[in-house]
Amino acid sequence: MKKYFFALILITMSVFANAQVVLSDSAKISLMTCGPWSGAVYAFYGHTALRVQDDSAHMDIVFNYGFFDPTQPNFMYHFVRGETDYILGTTSFEGFISEYAYKKVAVYEQELNLAQPEKQQLWEALYLNHLPENRGYRYNYFYDNCATRPRDMVEKFAGGKIIYPPTKEGQTYRDLLHECLQPYPWNKFGIDLVIGAGADSPIDVRA
Repeated sequence: MKKYFFALILITMSVFANAQVVLSDSAKISLMTCGPWSGAVYAFYGHTALRVQDDSAHMDIVFNYGFFDPTQPNFMYHFVRGETDYILGTTSFEGFISEYAYKKVAVYEQELNLAQPEKQQLWEALYLNHLPENRGYRYNYFYDNCATRPRDMVEKFAGGKIIYPPTKEGQTYRDLLHECLQPYPWNKFGIDLVIGAGADSPIDVRA
């Protein structure tokens, strides 16, 4: 998850300038999956974003649902309780990847196998979602966050072609958290205290 608001105005102006872009046949949309980072609690789980690249339009933008203000009072408590507001922000791909390189965190890119109309629809939906009146949302620790939002966008425009690997039978959200938090026992203890019984719900293949 990302915490930075600086340069959003400049990046927003850049996206506005590209609002009417019709993607070329060579355009690519990719899922960016970032590894965990030990430098902040909110980064223990890694991160996900969507990249739209079209060299013909001189465009290489990352749509990132993980922007927030970490200076909010009692941020971590509200974060875990699902009481934090997030926004969809954008950065250049160069800026996005350089931050993770600085942190020495791996980033994996998976180009989505979308038909040209699907790419165009997804790009337009991301652009509309990025507008100031649309980009805010109430973060939910399990069900509505910077990983589920890119997934939902891709599902909407992929024509039902996504195949998910099976999950372990009976595995819960708490089990997944414990896997990520194993190196951080005190954080694990504190998060367990506040996430509530909803964490013990079994996951499905989309979790």
